[in-house]
Amino acid sequence: MIRSIHEICNCNFCNHSDFLFFDKLDEWKLYKCLNCGYIFTNPRPPKESIHLFYEKDYFKDERHVDKFFNKAGQPILEVDYTNRIIDIEHYFKSRGHFLEIGAAFGGFCRAMRDRGWRVDGIEISEDAVAFAKNDFDIKLFCGTIEEYVPQIQYDVIALYQTLEHVYDPKGLLLKAYQMLQKNGLLVIEVPNVRSFDLLISKERKRLSYDLPRHLSHFTPTFLRKSLKEIGFAILETDLYYPQFVLDFVGFISPMQKSFTKGKKSSKTDSEPGKAITETIPLARKTDNHKTKLLKSVSRVFPGWRFTIIARKA
Repeated sequence: MIRSIHEICNCNFCNHSDFLFFDKLDEWKLYKCLNCGYIFTNPRPPKESIHLFYEKDYFKDERHVDKFFNKAGQPILEVDYTNRIIDIEHYFKSRGHFLEIGAAFGGFCRAMRDRGWRVDGIEISEDAVAFAKNDFDIKLFCGTIEEYVPQIQYDVIALYQTLEHVYDPKGLLLKAYQMLQKNGLLVIEVPNVRSFDLLISKERKRLSYDLPRHLSHFTPTFLRKSLKEIGFAILETDLYYPQFVLDFVGFISPMQKSFTKGKKSSKTDSEPGKAITETIPLARKTDNHKTKLLKSVSRVFPGWRFTIIARKA
């Protein structure tokens, strides 16, 4: 049993100390800043004790096990990252430097490398970093974004289910802005605290709040506003779909499209630096009446997560 340790904090985005109670689960409470609208866990575990809530088998808990492990408990080596790849490559004419913050086992970094991107990754889990090196031949930086010293400016920085975990989310966004090339792309996926799924499902709320590991709880409106204030231009916001739509339609995402003609990557293509771009065209988004209809549904009934794609203006 973890002994709870608490610290009171001001708003991480505007440093104000005027809060409005938002919600609670067990001993943990969420407050909304009355000045800027940021929703955050308060009190929260101090930095020196947060590791107590990230047990060794963190990636095997109910929130992550299906993403990283098969039924036999072995790591999944082949994951379909089609949606993420399309989201990114759609906005580029050529591939460049890619950084993922919160890279887990390095699977997405490997997928991007195999398509011709030059990749870096940051991950705080020593076990995950070791796995990435041994099984994917991906060298990740083991540590926090504050400790990371970039050697280049990146064309893409991705944060999938990461921003809600950090103690200084605004500081991370500011550093990401500095680390991006001019017109570089920032991709953020986080839980949607105002989603329809959380409204009707206590279990989904428990999983999405993930207290006290999730220190921030974002809405699309607040995150878009914050990114614009830093200097980003918002290109796209994907609200996904509530579970009842997924169950009814029978597929996970409208972005499960075929790539434009050309062969997919294979193990023989995964050598860093190989001229893969000659054989794999950049992935592009397509649109049809079904995806347009489902996007309209998601605006009324947003799913439990959302993705924002922004460009360094």
